[in-house]
Amino acid sequence: MQHTRAGFHTPGHQQGKGCLAELRELFGTRALNMDLTEVPGLDNLQAPTGCLKDSQALAARLFGAQATFYLVNGSTVGLQAALLALNPPGGKVLIPRHAHIAVLNGLVLSGGRPVIMPVKVERKWGFPLGVSPRALSTFLSKQEESGEAVRLAVTVQPTYQGIGFNAAKVRQYFAAQGISQIVDEAHGAHLYFQDKYPLSMQREKADLVIQSTHKTLAALTQASMLHVNKEELLEPVGAALHLLQTTSPSYLLMASLDGVQAQMAGDGASLVEQALELAAFLRRELACIPGYEIFSLEQSSRFEPSSGFESFPGASFLSAGADKETDDWAQDDDCYQDPTKVLVSAAGLGLTGWELAEILREKYGVVVELADYYYVLFLITLGHSKEDVEKAIRALREIRKEHWAGGGKRAPLKNLNTACYEKPVDLVLSPRKVYYSMKEELNLHQSVGRICGAPLVIYPPGIPCLWPGQLIEKEQVEYLQWALQNGLQVQGLRPRQKLTVLRNC
Repeated sequence: MQHTRAGFHTPGHQQGKGCLAELRELFGTRALNMDLTEVPGLDNLQAPTGCLKDSQALAARLFGAQATFYLVNGSTVGLQAALLALNPPGGKVLIPRHAHIAVLNGLVLSGGRPVIMPVKVERKWGFPLGVSPRALSTFLSKQEESGEAVRLAVTVQPTYQGIGFNAAKVRQYFAAQGISQIVDEAHGAHLYFQDKYPLSMQREKADLVIQSTHKTLAALTQASMLHVNKEELLEPVGAALHLLQTTSPSYLLMASLDGVQAQMAGDGASLVEQALELAAFLRRELACIPGYEIFSLEQSSRFEPSSGFESFPGASFLSAGADKETDDWAQDDDCYQDPTKVLVSAAGLGLTGWELAEILREKYGVVVELADYYYVLFLITLGHSKEDVEKAIRALREIRKEHWAGGGKRAPLKNLNTACYEKPVDLVLSPRKVYYSMKEELNLHQSVGRICGAPLVIYPPGIPCLWPGQLIEKEQVEYLQWALQNGLQVQGLRPRQKLTVLRNC
């Protein structure tokens, strides 16, 4: 892309001529030349009438949407705009406990009242499994009986680890109940282009579907899409995006979204099939290496009761509320895993996921998508080759040789208590009221009986243990102390292990 005109407009680097020489050399002149603003011919994302309007229309046609909005602030801005558009101040909205932090922040903007639904957690691997249609029906029926009917819901499909339910059944349930649906499909844009696994909510035309196009397709980081599948939502969603999106969007990001719609319109099915085949190859090879375990729904410990925590302080409290008679997972087998999310545990070698990830990265140059206490996550996309996958397999074989010398007989990894995530969360105050309240920091034992002022997340499972606006109880503090003593990662603590609480509350 060559420029022959003299520009007297933003950006200030003037197609790279004003950049630091080292930066110009690193990026190259072509990329810097394409970092442009809304000059004539390049349209305006806030009010598109030309090339951006056409590109978004092509993306909508590709994904079967009424309309598609390009997002340059990631799926975060899409989720927040959706809540701002559909969730007025004081309005109730169903939120699954494993929802992204962007949803919580979106409620600060909208002023909505979250009805937080518990989720099942895989009890050995330690990650959320999501919410089944059966569990949805049971929970919302109880809400309606108590006079707390919900008419808006946020759902996560699939989860970060690729778990989800039959999208058609989920959609049919919400449609039958007259409940509007906002779908966080950040990790599932690619699923639209295959039909083996019925996980794509966009295929089922959920009301609003937000996808992180950059996560599993070939857009640049931060570039995402919001699909609108109901005409009456076009105006409120567009207005919300006007409030939240930058007025100086990157044309590099938008060009990458345009590239994705063109690429997937031509080769989408074959590219996704290639990724599925590579993922299957990785799974087959790893299944032959002793010491490793690959997660599968068939062998999941989701049917087993939590174990190993009988002596843990507060265990009886945390188990309260978990349904002993009815396991929605056990009764609802219409559950699937996206095969491109390959979860690998080296517990058989005595390694945590964090340790395995560090060895892979530092010694073998293999970087995984996610590392947690029990496992690492290999994400296979249309950008991978067989050579890439073989490199990972070779590294894992070498690691097995190094750590199998002692028969893999290190201290076993600890079981994880998950019952606290499988019970409802009652908030004393809305996220918006908490945000604007005065706060202070207290030692853990001093925080009992106070209102939590910031989300507290324990990894695993990586979802809030305490929500802003939730009353802090003794047993929760004991659980937090146990997590810290046992080496779990905790986000949300202030320096010297203090909790943020509301002042004078």
